Order: sequence, then structure tokens, then C-alpha cells
Amino acid sequence: MSNLIIFAFLASAYIVAEASFGLHNPHHSIHPLCDKAADIVFLVDDSRSIWYEHFAQELDFVQRLSARFHISSYKTRFAAVAFSSGVREIFPFGRFDTQYEVRNALGSIYQSSGSTTDTYKGIQYVREYIFPHARTDGGSQERVQARREATLAKLSGIQIFVIGIGKYLEPYHLEELASEPAARYLYSVSSFPKLLNVDLRIAEQVCLGRKAFIL
Repeated sequence: MSNLIIFAFLASAYIVAEASFGLHNPHHSIHPLCDKAADIVFLVDDSRSIWYEHFAQELDFVQRLSARFHISSYKTRFAAVAFSSGVREIFPFGRFDTQYEVRNALGSIYQSSGSTTDTYKGIQYVREYIFPHARTDGGSQERVQARREATLAKLSGIQIFVIGIGKYLEPYHLEELASEPAARYLYSVSSFPKLLNVDLRIAEQVCLGRKAFIL
């Protein structure tokens, strides 16, 4: 049985514009940290409330994070879903079995025209359509629905890591969505450039079970 994990990215709409810091560097090698069996879904906020430059940084971050894992059909597998006012499945488990394929697919996600951030729709889609194909036996505008879907996902054995980006997200709402304890599953950064400090720590959490506090 592999770990079932959702990485949910929720960005504040009130972040001021910042210069792109270029996380993705094709000449910089990131060495995989974790070789355990895990099925991981990136649930990416692609709404228009996010600046284009920040959306690109969000994609750079998930590319870096994916590179921390040994990707194969019997080690770590990735899937990706984007959400705003609707939901788009980017790719399911098993479609890509190499680092290059996964990072290329994540980098090709385009920003939708959705104007709202309906987190509950994204979690519901992952729970109903993505994780049934997993290797296992067993701040949004629709807060109530998001909490309900997150609860159902956690009850079915799915771990939810929440990465909050921005100064105006409600900490209590993020805690409602994340698995417990919050020290392990909830990460908050004040701006997109600070994502640079997060990917390694999250990978360590997934693989080694170490506690981490991201400020």
C-alpha cells in the first residue's frame, strides 16, 4: 500500500506584484530525496486571481518538489489537477514514469480564465476520480464545501498537505483543510519567492516523517 497524498496550493488574491525569481533552471540538478512508494496529487490553483508571474512561480515550485522523489511505476507516482471556478485534470497516475515527463507536464499547465477559487471542487474531483486509481486498499470562496470534501478525503485515508501563499489567507481555514497535525501538513509563506525554502522540507516530511515549520 502506498501513501495517498494531496498537495493543495491556495494563494491569496492580494499579493502585490513581485519580480519573477526563476525557480526552474534546466542546468541545476535536484537530487531525489525519497524513494518510498507514494501516490501524490498536485492540486493547483489556476484562477485569474493569481498574477501570471506568481502562477509561473507556483509551477516552478511543483516541478522542484516533484524532483525530490524517485518517480516510477513502483516508487512515487504523480497526478495533477487544476482548479478555479471549474476543475481540469492535467494528468492521472501512471501516465508519466520519469522525472523529465512529470516536470515537463507540470511546467506546461496553463492558467485558466476562472475568476473564483472553488477549492472544494478540486478536492472532490481528486477524491472521486483520481484516488480510486491509486495503489491502495482502502482561502476558498466555498468554505463549507471545501471543509466537507477535505474531511471525506481524509476519512478515506488521503493525506492533505496545504501550502498557503500570501498574507491574507485565514489560518483557521487552512487548518480545516490540512491533515493533522498542522505542524506536519500545513505550510504558510508570505509570498511566492519564499516557496524556494519549502520544497525540500516538504519532501522530508513525506519521506521521513520529520516535523517542519515553514514561515
